[in-house]
This record gives sequence, C-alpha cells and structure tokens, in this order.
Amino acid sequence: PLLNTGQHTPETSWQAYNASNGRIFNVWRVNSPTGPVCTVSGQSPEQELRRANLIASAPELLEALKLAAKLVKTARWHFPKPIHNSDRFELENVNAAICRAIAKASQP
Repeated sequence: PLLNTGQHTPETSWQAYNASNGRIFNVWRVNSPTGPVCTVSGQSPEQELRRANLIASAPELLEALKLAAKLVKTARWHFPKPIHNSDRFELENVNAAICRAIAKASQP
C-alpha cells in the first residue's frame, strides 16, 4: 500500500537541547530549521533526554520507514511464493506495521 507524503516536516536536522537555563527542572526542546517542534519536561532527566532525542530523530525514522516499505515491495516481487507460508505472513505483518507508522507520522 501507500506512501503518503502527508504533512510531516521535511527537514532532517531536528535537534534536542537542554533549555533549563540553570533552573532546577530540566526542560528539553526540539527545534527544526524552521522553528520549535516541542518541549519535553516532567519526567526524570534521563527519560526527558531519551524522549527529546526520539522526537528529534522522527524525520530520519520516517525516511527509514519509507525506504523499508520500498524494500518490502521489492521483496514481494522477487519472492512471490516464499518457501514457507509463514515467511509471506511475516512479510505482510512487517509491511502493515510500516504502513501504519508512515500513515500516523504523515497525518496533518
């Protein structure tokens, strides 16, 4: 199925940075070249950093999923009848998960 180009932000240089400015509470911000994306706070400092970095990697993850979707399409063409039916089933499960993630990330 589908590769929805959707409304995601196309740039791939999002950055997470600590915006605490010396305050006790950590606040992490994620910025893109066109402006702020989000603020992450309220968890432990380690969780905040992990979440901010995950959000900052979203454009690269979306592009990787699009490449994986193309790879699955190629695998379907080259291996239309796998030796084991479970291989085809797993391929379709992977493809469905990839397509759901792409669709979710591409929502306006």
